[in-house]
Amino acid sequence: MPSVCERCSGGRPIGRGADAFILGAACLAVACRPVAPPPPPPPPVIQWQAPTTLATATAPATRGAVVAGRIIYTGPPITPRTIVSPVSRVAVLDESVVVNADGTLCNVLVYVKSEFEGRTFATPRKPLVIDFRGTSFDPHVLAVQTHQLIQVRNCDPDVHNFHVIPAINTERNHPQPPGGAAIMFTLPIPEIGIAVKDDIDPTLSMWIHVLAHPYFNVTNTAGVYRLEDLPPGTYVIEAWHEKLGTKQQTVTVKDGEVVSVDFRY
Repeated sequence: MPSVCERCSGGRPIGRGADAFILGAACLAVACRPVAPPPPPPPPVIQWQAPTTLATATAPATRGAVVAGRIIYTGPPITPRTIVSPVSRVAVLDESVVVNADGTLCNVLVYVKSEFEGRTFATPRKPLVIDFRGTSFDPHVLAVQTHQLIQVRNCDPDVHNFHVIPAINTERNHPQPPGGAAIMFTLPIPEIGIAVKDDIDPTLSMWIHVLAHPYFNVTNTAGVYRLEDLPPGTYVIEAWHEKLGTKQQTVTVKDGEVVSVDFRY
């Protein structure tokens, strides 16, 4: 195997004297040059989410009508489970069923299932972000409007793979190296329950929901939702959970009214 100096000289013989001294000094400088640490990963993005308290969820309406409430878990006790990644060897929380401390459910999509015939809604300008972070997808469940920009970033030190597996929209499959350029895409067709996998690390999975209107929430650690600025009328409200299925309720609202609708699983 050629030495460092042989590699630096392109394989040509190295003579004695000044040339050898200069080349040797250059090679020593290269060999001893400190390696710059990788840049820190970008911080998590604070993006649109459900309210963080029941009081906020049920606050008075400022425009239109409001439907708000809790997603309550009534089933057998759920023991948090961790999964060890075969790639990073990191233990991560299984987020398929997350019960909050107050007995409500995290990661539940709540949305108006009824169609708004004859109405169109502007596409939000704010992009939403999906991170590979800590050998997990952050967030685990993301809801967007049609054509809303989605950015995917790899904040981990490992190579990941972003594989979107829809039934209606176009399938996508992108490798994502550490610190690589963000993957940017949109989903143009409404679709509930799009699975996303990492083909390199099976530990990672998430869901994307695409809606044609802005009347939706995904519950967080508060387990509450708020659908606001609804026109007066009668609506079918649906809750969707990846393991526990769907629940529906029909509600009629008047302008300025706040209607409480809880879902129980």
